[in-house]
Amino acid sequence: MTAHHLPKRMRSLQERVRGEVERFLAAHRPEDSILVLDSTGPIATRHYLVLSAIGRERLLRFREIHAFSGGAFAVFGFLGLTANRAKLKLHELRSSETERACRSFHHQRVLSVPRVLFNLVRRRSAFESNAPVRDMLSHIFQPDYMNQPFSNFPKNVVLHLGQKSTPTIVPLSNGELCADECKPLRHGPLAEAIVAAVTVPLVYGHKSGHDRFFDAVYAGGYTQALKQTSQSGCPTLVSTPWRSGAKGPVYFINCFPQGNQKVEMFKDFGRLVLNLPNRGWGDDIYAAFES
Repeated sequence: MTAHHLPKRMRSLQERVRGEVERFLAAHRPEDSILVLDSTGPIATRHYLVLSAIGRERLLRFREIHAFSGGAFAVFGFLGLTANRAKLKLHELRSSETERACRSFHHQRVLSVPRVLFNLVRRRSAFESNAPVRDMLSHIFQPDYMNQPFSNFPKNVVLHLGQKSTPTIVPLSNGELCADECKPLRHGPLAEAIVAAVTVPLVYGHKSGHDRFFDAVYAGGYTQALKQTSQSGCPTLVSTPWRSGAKGPVYFINCFPQGNQKVEMFKDFGRLVLNLPNRGWGDDIYAAFES
């Protein structure tokens, strides 16, 4: 299968993202630059095209890589895939069988969909825990990759986590930017850091409310924390659903295909809670890794 089998809007996205990334890197060295991965809603694979266009070698040379929400899932997923640490081959990863498996992790009971909807109506966690995220990570990646300590990873990667105290958003990294509250996470498995970053309270939050760290988007001060990553004065590349173009030293790449991003995110969430197929993440992987 070749790129012309991609949906037209994904082929256009592929061409645009690759061109914008190359123009940025033609003007700026990765060592002098910052990469920011914004939240992309229920599908974390939206960043894969940007990450693939940068490439693993150049990515690891960036001065800083800041990841919010699904950006954490994306950057460590990309590093795992490009290091051959996945259980599945690329054609298996984007297959309908894998898509069904990931849905089954969310909907294991016969009446799962009514239960999820009832939880949402009551303003409770839809899936009552972040077990589906853990199951997806275990299904896709080799145990020795996900179980290795976070401290094994480069100092330039910074995850931004929400927490139930002040400050409401804290950075986790193996460098100087790490908050004291997050330092114990350095010694824990990589999977725990990823799960914390994507635990949306009303989707994957534990029903007892005991998640200390969670998706930073749902903590106070998210917008300000995101803006601060672009205020160093260094050339900064931001992968985001919301805009394209340059503003001073900051270069924005809209990582979504054509369409209304809010509507697309709402559809993705609807498919998730209603146990409906979603080919979007498979198209993202295909567009990113095969041409």
